[in-house]
Amino acid sequence: MKAFIVFWSIVFLHFYCFSQSSISKRAKKEYENGIQLIKERKFDKGITRLQKAIKISPKYSQAHYQLAFAYQTSFKKSLALQHFEKSVTYAKNKRTVLMAYVFLSENELKQGNYEKSLKYASQFLKLRPGARLKYFIQQLEKTVAVCNFAMENRNSENDLQKQRLPDEVNFFQRQYFPVLSIDGKRMYVTVQKRDGGNEDVYFSSYEKDAWTTLSAVETLNTPNNEGSCSISGAGETLFYSFCPLQNQNSRSNKTVGSCDLFYSTKKGKYWGDAKNMGAVVNTRFWESQPAVSKDGKYLIFTSNRPGGQGGKDLWKSENKGGVWSKPVNMGKAINTAGAEISPFLHENQTTLFFASNGHLGFGGYDLFQTDLSLVTNVSDTIKNLGYPINDYKDQLSLAIHKDKAYYADEAIDKKGTLRTFIYYFDIENKIEIKDEPLPKPQHIVKIEISPNSKAPLSYTVERYKKGITESYLDDVQGNRQFSTKEGGDYLVSLSVRGFNLEQKKITIPNLPANSEHILRFELTPIHVGDKMSFNNIYFETDSHTLKPEGAKVLNKIASFLQQNPKIKIGVYAHTDSVGSENYNLKLSNRRAESVKIYLRSKGISENKMVAKGFGETQVITEQTNEKNRRIEFEVLELVND
Repeated sequence: MKAFIVFWSIVFLHFYCFSQSSISKRAKKEYENGIQLIKERKFDKGITRLQKAIKISPKYSQAHYQLAFAYQTSFKKSLALQHFEKSVTYAKNKRTVLMAYVFLSENELKQGNYEKSLKYASQFLKLRPGARLKYFIQQLEKTVAVCNFAMENRNSENDLQKQRLPDEVNFFQRQYFPVLSIDGKRMYVTVQKRDGGNEDVYFSSYEKDAWTTLSAVETLNTPNNEGSCSISGAGETLFYSFCPLQNQNSRSNKTVGSCDLFYSTKKGKYWGDAKNMGAVVNTRFWESQPAVSKDGKYLIFTSNRPGGQGGKDLWKSENKGGVWSKPVNMGKAINTAGAEISPFLHENQTTLFFASNGHLGFGGYDLFQTDLSLVTNVSDTIKNLGYPINDYKDQLSLAIHKDKAYYADEAIDKKGTLRTFIYYFDIENKIEIKDEPLPKPQHIVKIEISPNSKAPLSYTVERYKKGITESYLDDVQGNRQFSTKEGGDYLVSLSVRGFNLEQKKITIPNLPANSEHILRFELTPIHVGDKMSFNNIYFETDSHTLKPEGAKVLNKIASFLQQNPKIKIGVYAHTDSVGSENYNLKLSNRRAESVKIYLRSKGISENKMVAKGFGETQVITEQTNEKNRRIEFEVLELVND
């Protein structure tokens, strides 16, 4: 909380110089007294003064703004959000309430309200915050990408049909990180009996077509934390995490760091004494959440040790003659500047599942999968499991056995208590797993831009004919490349803040071996009068109804406009010369308006667009073809706020 108060003080000092001439002197006096009291850390009294200021002058935006921060510091989130909303509503100079947009956007994203979150994030970026708010600029630029991805990829018709496991398994307040033995007859889970309590390892057996009540693994559990298990294929070795608690160090003298990886070997029906995996695998940092391959040869786990890509990364160690090798980072393809956690390695030993808040998804932690036999140093091999497996909430782990996936999710029980339950669902048509993935050549395309810009880069790669489109967001490490296993024609669309949208076609030959290609873009700064023309924004025949493939192109335009919020743009529709001149003019006007409406649905302000149809008055060629049937965008103004 101390850091938050310091940040709040910076915000206050920066904006204190702004005044609202319509505010009464009495309200201003209450406001100043309230701020002084809060600076003295007399929060309750300060809040009372700010409330009085608002009661005197209800539209006092700065009072709402500072009161929101005071409530935020006092952990009264709902009240804070109410006053953040009022501050942006009443502020004449929106820059005086910049951080309100950050909190409002973040709150809407956490509730899955992507449209509202996108609106607040776009408004924040439109106000062009200074370099001192660089962290929040990057955060909100990522929010824009997340919202666009989520709105484009969620499908309300796709139902998960999840089933909750019986009460014998969901016995305690919280049980999570489920994992099954290779025969599916035993499930191990991590249990927390109450909020804030320690974690222990429990198991349930599948006997007589039913799961037994959870039982503790007594030989492993201590007053410390144990959990997040993985079992070798033979079922003889169990790997798990051990985290010693303060003043509960029954095994802490055997740990290397704050959390270590341990293992236990089965002796008859029971697990033997726990053993630390040693200082080669463990460090003085945090190691947790192990995943062992079916043959026991490879171990993948989560760690925050130095040498990674971000806060928490996935690392891999190999068992060589009974000795585990020094772990290696799994690279930029998998790990990001964010966090990658909870690995699960499928029994085919190549399909890896994990959770990440760094890869593009639906917000928070999403579940992803990748084929380790195909992973290179680029992230195109990482696949988001999609909606409805992923949504705006955190999805933290997944385990698969045969045709079913098991995971944990929060829910309110009949008594109104927040609990964590274990669920399962059939993976058919939800998750694709190849039993024997065939190796294919890897064709890598590197993107070079001139002039070189450090601004965040977003680009889409679309394969001709197949209509497959994938979106990429340049991360802080500057990855600007993608790869493919198949040759063919690809269209790459690239967007950099402050420059025109660029598109280039590249043909990748069907080579039997790996190949590398370079695609160079010459960026041009945005100027009034710049035009972009697209003849692949398709409509239904003799209609202004957009086709899905046309919407995909407009999503690129929407992303471009969100990156460059000061642009006012003209939306122009053109037709060919088939039909009467009057009919074509009316049709083009309707199509221009349809494009405008679609862009509005993506968060683009209506007053930043002018729609107009030209019919057949500006044909490019006398032939009746798609070159004439086009949508153009022209930069009309560069609005300075």
